[in-house]
Amino acid sequence: MEKRLDASITRRLWYRSIQQDLIDEEGGGWPKRTATWIDGSLPRHQAELLEWHLEGCGPCVAFVRTYKGTVDAARRLRETTLPPELKEKLRAFLKRSVQQ
Repeated sequence: MEKRLDASITRRLWYRSIQQDLIDEEGGGWPKRTATWIDGSLPRHQAELLEWHLEGCGPCVAFVRTYKGTVDAARRLRETTLPPELKEKLRAFLKRSVQQ
């Protein structure tokens, strides 16, 4: 007979399972795990744990929504053609920034 875990216990277990990743910047930590979940490449068992965690964690839900919005905005930006004068101003600004 399969035993179901209480949602709060599941969230705590998930947090413990990724605790090292959260502080391990070389491994990408939380942002990398979130990005791979959003693009569908996070392993299934990790995705399920992340989804269970999100069911009860408002701050993480807010982070994911913001992250998705940022990714969507960046995709739309790539499709935008800048006017030539704006391109030139941007190039000049970047050149000045690099020289400082």
